Amino acid sequence: MTPKPNRTPVNPAIAAQTPESEETVRYTIDLPVSLHQALAMEAVIRRTSKAAIIRQLLRESLQSQIA
Repeated sequence: MTPKPNRTPVNPAIAAQTPESEETVRYTIDLPVSLHQALAMEAVIRRTSKAAIIRQLLRESLQSQIA
C-alpha cells in the first residue's frame, strides 16, 4: 500500500507574494525517487505543476527572507 502524500494547503497570500511574471532562474536539484513520485502525485491531485508546488513551498519556508 502506497502512503498518501502530505497535502499542504495552498496559501494564496504566500503564492501572491512573487508574481509569475517576475524573471526566473533555472535551478536543478537531485531528488530521491520516492520524493519525486510523491511530488508528482501531489501535482496531479492539485491539478498543478511540480514546479508550482516547489515554488509555493519555498515561498512559505523563506517568507521572512523574501519580505
